Amino acid sequence: MDGSDLPPSFALPLLTRGDEEEAADAREEENTAQPEKQTPSVISQATEEPPDSAEETADRRGFQCRSENCPKFAQAGGLCIAHGGGYRCQTPFCAFFNLRTCPDHGGSKRCGVTGCTRVALGTSALCCAHGGGRKCSIKKCDKYDAGQGFCLAHGGGRDCTTNGCTKKAIRYGLCSGHGGRARCKVEGCTKYDRGQGKCKAHGGGYFCKVQGCGKKDKGGGLCVAHGGGKKCYVEGCTT
Repeated sequence: MDGSDLPPSFALPLLTRGDEEEAADAREEENTAQPEKQTPSVISQATEEPPDSAEETADRRGFQCRSENCPKFAQAGGLCIAHGGGYRCQTPFCAFFNLRTCPDHGGSKRCGVTGCTRVALGTSALCCAHGGGRKCSIKKCDKYDAGQGFCLAHGGGRDCTTNGCTKKAIRYGLCSGHGGRARCKVEGCTKYDRGQGKCKAHGGGYFCKVQGCGKKDKGGGLCVAHGGGKKCYVEGCTT
């Protein structure tokens, strides 16, 4: 039966042996071209990103400094501030750390007392001289806490980072003798800043907050005549 007696709709083309081999090869190529179906486990392995190393994870979370044997916490870049981490003040040649600018260049809130340009400490709106910040834990000491619960005079704060120096650091990890104390902003003046960016000779310092009083602030925002300055601790003494 050669299929000649079938209706036209049922008539199929007869393939020669060579044509059959070519059709089989085409089907085989088509099957091999289709990608293999991946199992869910294979797909999940392919799509999952490799986990970060413990070191990178610690850096992002602000864990330990990457510097060898350093126990401090990492800031930006995976290093502590002492090893170059964190953000520096954007003012040129300033080595102070802050997110944008340091307190000296306007990066912190100022004291709420009119005319005072000092930095407000802690959660208060006042500088140390006007009652803001934490005080030294020594009884009757009105100086501010420089670190470890004590003022500089009572052992608080940190030592100067200059090799062999035993003085206390004031700014930038340095004592006043090694550049840690601010200088007068007047050009050519090498004296120390006594307040508002100037030395005493150039009008630096702070004045009594009592309206109309032009005397110097001796403590607590007041001159001596208005109750500022240190008082004698002997009972009954008013000097």
